Amino acid sequence: MNENDVENRPLLYILSDTFEPIPLVKGDESTIRWGKFMESAQRRAARTVLRESPELFVSTAFMGCDHSFGVSGPPKLWETMVFDDEGAMDGYTRRYTTHEQAMSGHTMVVGKVLADNPLLKH
Repeated sequence: MNENDVENRPLLYILSDTFEPIPLVKGDESTIRWGKFMESAQRRAARTVLRESPELFVSTAFMGCDHSFGVSGPPKLWETMVFDDEGAMDGYTRRYTTHEQAMSGHTMVVGKVLADNPLLKH
């Protein structure tokens, strides 16, 4: 399948034991399989706490559905997000296609948060 054919690209995915995405075809059984996977799977790939109070951490997780929102190119299945109770970077988000990209991106986002907050020690 052409990854630029966004209308026919699968929306839902689950993960193999090696973090490879498995696309699910549209249909009731696939939706049930996806729901069971999302309930039971450990989808978080990384979590880095940078401050306890007020809380500041970076989390990277498998989203289970394509977050490219109809844009051509490969599906975006992983997400790194900053959670910042003080609000400076709260909601800062990056999305990725592969587990490897997500892990690298997690490290880069942690570095950005630390660079933007010189008083943090990690």
